[in-house]
Amino acid sequence: LTSRNNDNEGINFSSITDIQKVYMLMSKEVKNANGKFYLVLLPYKGTGCNMDERFNFMNTIIKNGKFDVIDLRMSLCSRENFAVGGDHFNSLGYSEMTKIVSNFLKVRFN
Repeated sequence: LTSRNNDNEGINFSSITDIQKVYMLMSKEVKNANGKFYLVLLPYKGTGCNMDERFNFMNTIIKNGKFDVIDLRMSLCSRENFAVGGDHFNSLGYSEMTKIVSNFLKVRFN
């Protein structure tokens, strides 16, 4: 998700309502299969992991939809976790993400 800046670069946010509907449908399907639905929130390298429009956008969706969340936006917010080119994680970032989510689930379900 990116917003348009003053130079009209990027893409528009989808409607909060539309995204929330998709997440609600996903959550319902998972619950129907006796599973547990979590949104996993990841940091965005492009903003220096600051609380920006993306952060606020997702917080609104979570609050309105009452979703369970694994929020990694701050715990993984370190340049060393990101690839040199692009906004995705490198192997260290993916490894750290895996450890955190795995530990969360072990604590939650054991």
